[in-house]
Amino acid sequence: MSVRPALALGGALWLGAAAAIAQAPAVPMFGGLRFGMTFDEVRAALPGAAWEEGDPLKFSQRPTTLRAPAAVEFGGARYDAMLRSGYRGRYELELRREFDTGSAAACEAAGRELIVATEAQVGPLQGLDPVVTGEERERIGVASTVTVSQAIGMKPLRRKQLRGRDPELFFLRTTGNKGAKDAGIDVLVMLNYRRGADLDCVALLRTNRAAAPALPQALDFASLKAISGPGVGMKHVAMLTHAAVVPPEGLAFAYRCQVERASGAPFDCRRESPPVSATAPPSPLAALAYAVHEMAKAHRFDLAAVPGLDRDDPQPVEVVIPVTLAPGDLRPTNFVQSGDLRLEPQFRWQRSVGPDNSRYYPSRALRAGEHAVVEVACQVQPDLSPVCAPLPAVPRAPPDFEHAVMRIMANYRAEPKAVDGSSTIGRIKLARVEFRLGD
Repeated sequence: MSVRPALALGGALWLGAAAAIAQAPAVPMFGGLRFGMTFDEVRAALPGAAWEEGDPLKFSQRPTTLRAPAAVEFGGARYDAMLRSGYRGRYELELRREFDTGSAAACEAAGRELIVATEAQVGPLQGLDPVVTGEERERIGVASTVTVSQAIGMKPLRRKQLRGRDPELFFLRTTGNKGAKDAGIDVLVMLNYRRGADLDCVALLRTNRAAAPALPQALDFASLKAISGPGVGMKHVAMLTHAAVVPPEGLAFAYRCQVERASGAPFDCRRESPPVSATAPPSPLAALAYAVHEMAKAHRFDLAAVPGLDRDDPQPVEVVIPVTLAPGDLRPTNFVQSGDLRLEPQFRWQRSVGPDNSRYYPSRALRAGEHAVVEVACQVQPDLSPVCAPLPAVPRAPPDFEHAVMRIMANYRAEPKAVDGSSTIGRIKLARVEFRLGD
């Protein structure tokens, strides 16, 4: 694991430590704290400290931080303590101390004492390779080295170039390891002093374990609770255009999708079956596959119902989503001929899934600068999705505008109850969509 020091910020002495622990037979103690303690263990180890919890994680409500002032004694001084705990083993222990030294020399002396105390705890430390002109490596403690940097007017200087002057910027850096290479702790120690009116120093000791890398966790589609899916209306729209390529027995597709843990929404869906051929020429089936791809992405899963799943982890899960199409998915639209297009009792459409409506503007019409107003009649299906058809008794818009409206409406669901409390299933409602280019 490589460790990079943070940049020194205005007027501070910094001590940092980065740590990666897989399993350690002997984990160093920092005062009363051991790296990897749970928050409950920390409170039990230092019951007199005034611990304060930070903001909780969104879903588990576990606190993200635990901090207390002057909670830990280490190297002969008291430090404020802060712990951070996250997903997949992510963990950080941070000790911070602010103090007046009166001079750069006193600041350096305090830093050297802290490095020696750290060496006694984690073993020999090694100064980082000099990266700035003027940096020097020196011996410190029993078997350690430290990289020393200083500057005046932001110009790096060696010690002999200071000629008795106090540097405006000063820091020490070193790093170490305890335990086996695959089960150890890397420690970075950096001390920084910047001359100012208050001549202050700040020491920061940080040990850190990053979140473990992981492949996307695979979940079985059949075991998941789907909040929503492509719906009857979306399949109907796909069949309007592609019925000729769907055989009587139907077609089955499968898409491997990444799914956000927080929202349950699929993204980055890739077709697994039928397999995609990089050499085959475009076919009617390929055009249908685009519509089926949108159906796979229309799913929303209730991942809160998955036992043990950490929804605070930004790593997505992976789900293979099946989508089927059959001739029966093309629904009858003779309701537009029935004359039963009354608008009572009223109900509303609710957005379910899908991109912004502007993305459905027909590309031909965009190039030609055309605009249109399209009105369709939509019948509510048992899953509350609408099946829509153009009104025959009004001037018809170009077919690509009408098809765009039906694709838009497939992303909506009807309210389950009308204003009078009756079911909306089977009800017919007009939908009007205006396509207009911006000025």
